[in-house]
Amino acid sequence: MKLKFLLLAVILGSLSLFACSDDDDYTPDETVQTAFEAKYPNATRVSWEKKGIYRVAEFRINNQEIHAWFDNSGEWFMTKTELETINALPVKVQEAFKKSEYATWKVDDVDKVERPESEPVYVIEVEQGKQEIDLYYSEEGILIKTVIDDDSKPEDHLTNTLPASVKSFIQERYPNARIIEYEIEKGNLEVDIIDGTKGKEVVFNSNYEWLYTKYEVSRLEVPENVMNTLNTLLASQYAGYVIDDIDFYETSTTSYYRFELESGNREVKIDIDTNGNILN
Repeated sequence: MKLKFLLLAVILGSLSLFACSDDDDYTPDETVQTAFEAKYPNATRVSWEKKGIYRVAEFRINNQEIHAWFDNSGEWFMTKTELETINALPVKVQEAFKKSEYATWKVDDVDKVERPESEPVYVIEVEQGKQEIDLYYSEEGILIKTVIDDDSKPEDHLTNTLPASVKSFIQERYPNARIIEYEIEKGNLEVDIIDGTKGKEVVFNSNYEWLYTKYEVSRLEVPENVMNTLNTLLASQYAGYVIDDIDFYETSTTSYYRFELESGNREVKIDIDTNGNILN
């Protein structure tokens, strides 16, 4: 009886190994391979894997490790190039990072991300203790956004085109803006732009209707009447809390400042409009 169980375990283990091997040896359709070879004719050491609806090529060019995302029709969605060290970043990105609040954090990973219809983005993954943050920079060193690191995100939230109505809205409302990054997040389309020297996130619903635009601001950018309202709260019901972050929101009906306050492990968000009225 023991021998039978042992043989069964060996057989199941072998099947498992074969299953893993098939996945590792995955070969995409000819359409995908043709699209890949046209985009990266100098690629070497190419291997493929499936990630959701995407076919991801891992390869090397000039000894750099690169990953490129395609769908099954051969449409290109994203390319991520792994940079060996932070010194491989553009000089302005390095300088901006060294001046940031994350300069003392451990740098875990550095990537260059390229997408259709947008400019390259440089992503610095930093960690401190159990915290992991991805910092997104434009080529000229403007911090576009900071997000909690999520390795599953690129495969689950990609889109490779922006609707004409979205591009038209951005051009009309932010005529000097440049589109840097975009993705689907919780059913909404989030478009990251640089407007002047400010990184902004423009958010649309599933029907591509504008919901809001938000961007980080400093205390010096907050009007005095708004700060007076906040200071009143900090002196009363939120005594002991300090300001962690400040974001400015624009919507079709109002504009307001969102203050993220913290005290130990407690966090709270306070929205105050430009007239100094508390919204929540």
